[in-house]
Amino acid sequence: MPAMNPEKCRRIGIDIRSANNKICGVTRVSLCLIQALSQIDTQNEYVIYTNYDISSLALGKNFIVSNCRYSKKNPLNEVEIYVKALKDKLHILHSTRSWLPVLVPPKVKTVVNIHDLFFIVDPFYFKRYGFYSFLPRLWLKYSIFSTVSKAHAIVTGSQFSKAQINGIFSKCKDKLCVIYDAAGLDKENLSGVCINPSGRKYFLYVGNGRSYKNLEILLRGFALFTKKHAAADISLYIAGNDAYAQEKELAKNSGIGQKVVFVSNPSDRDIIELYSSAMAFVLPSKFEGFGIPVLEAMSFGIPVITSDADALLEIAGNASLVFRRDSPDELASCFARMAGDGELKRELIAKGYRNIENYSWKISAQQLVGLYYKLTGKEIYDNHVL
Repeated sequence: MPAMNPEKCRRIGIDIRSANNKICGVTRVSLCLIQALSQIDTQNEYVIYTNYDISSLALGKNFIVSNCRYSKKNPLNEVEIYVKALKDKLHILHSTRSWLPVLVPPKVKTVVNIHDLFFIVDPFYFKRYGFYSFLPRLWLKYSIFSTVSKAHAIVTGSQFSKAQINGIFSKCKDKLCVIYDAAGLDKENLSGVCINPSGRKYFLYVGNGRSYKNLEILLRGFALFTKKHAAADISLYIAGNDAYAQEKELAKNSGIGQKVVFVSNPSDRDIIELYSSAMAFVLPSKFEGFGIPVLEAMSFGIPVITSDADALLEIAGNASLVFRRDSPDELASCFARMAGDGELKRELIAKGYRNIENYSWKISAQQLVGLYYKLTGKEIYDNHVL
């Protein structure tokens, strides 16, 4: 590790060891923030702790990638990350996934992104583990309680998440700040993508299959729509990093098995193609911490349907068609309007384009650098940084 002038810069470690090849929301946030930090900050030094190949990122000379062969999910590896962070003489250690390492070097300020608390508030979050679901729940509960108590700053993606975190951990109010996410994929990524060669008409959902995503309501709503509008010949695409076994069974039993297409473990290229050709995007969640796919769909000029989950209303503003999250009938009505009301779609697309102007990874990175300086007592920002 090269020497540095402590009066001119800070050394910041960013722990993204939870990132992996299955690009989910947390991984997307981690990679986009690091890329944006590299574009705006040439003064501070960054050490990226990762067990995932991030060589595709174009990072500045002040960014050092420290490849770790120890998973953040294994508590036995925490001593090793402690030793590594201590040796690197960090001023700040920033974890991008909800919990800090068990051991943090003394005098190091800590920042953590808590994206949501669904693993605490959703009783079905770990249902796929069956009888043993209590084990990951206990470990994560311990990790989050420990993290909240020792973190110097907690970053979250929406006012809803801030209120939820503060409601459960009332003593952390002064640590909390909201830094919005932005779209992870947009039209700039379109180059070379083959767009819907079959000309198939479809609605699109992008996300995992956990219970809070509310896919049962999505499928029931689509089944009601299909029953009333069979001649429309519109499909539903469900894309994400799950096998969707229960959802496939529900689609079959609901008589829409031929109309629902499941795309498991899609690449970014696959997702871009799906966004680009969809009639509308739908996010039916019971609750969300933010909702990156909403902004992605808007950036591709796709009209959006969302549930009335608080964070989705906050992020989408007036640029989405909204249904009650427990009402498949209302969702079916939204599908029907999207299939037949061209003026509504044009209005939502225009509102979507205006809405995404409020979200930028550059702005998020600038706010994050400001937080780093605040934690380390440096209040005057260099114009070269911000």
